[in-house]
Amino acid sequence: MDADLISGLLLAAVVLAGGGYLVHVVFGESIAAFLAERRARPAPAKPERPASARGKPAPGANDHLIGAVGRVVDDGGRSGEMRVRVGMERWSARLPSSDERKLPVGTEVEVKLVAGRVLEVEEKAAASFGTPATEAHAEAAPAEAASAEAPPAAVPSAPPGALPETPPDAGDSQAR
Repeated sequence: MDADLISGLLLAAVVLAGGGYLVHVVFGESIAAFLAERRARPAPAKPERPASARGKPAPGANDHLIGAVGRVVDDGGRSGEMRVRVGMERWSARLPSSDERKLPVGTEVEVKLVAGRVLEVEEKAAASFGTPATEAHAEAAPAEAASAEAPPAAVPSAPPGALPETPPDAGDSQAR
């Protein structure tokens, strides 16, 4: 090594040692008291950041989605992650763990559970026959069928665009 480098390093060491000694003499007792107090007192607990600040939705923040109806927009064929649109938002979704099938794009689904940023969905059942409204319609059908058997009344036809004629009122002709 060069002599200038060695002398520079020695000078730096002497200055640091002298500065350390000076700090110890002047502030020694106050530094020792500060360190002792700091060791005796536990570190203050960091305030808990809200869940939304940690990148997770707050618990229950998306519970309003349960029961909502959406539509599959990506079946997860390429990415492995199914995506659904509920309202105006796109969500990652999964089927219940016991279900291994994939739903095709366009399938209507119902949200059953919200787990963080992932919706658990089930395929929405199509309207089935035998519902009360269908049964009421089936009871009314025989009455409609009976009325359909009667021949329709003759209705005179008018050319398209013509106004229907109004029959003269019998009371008007006697009053004149």
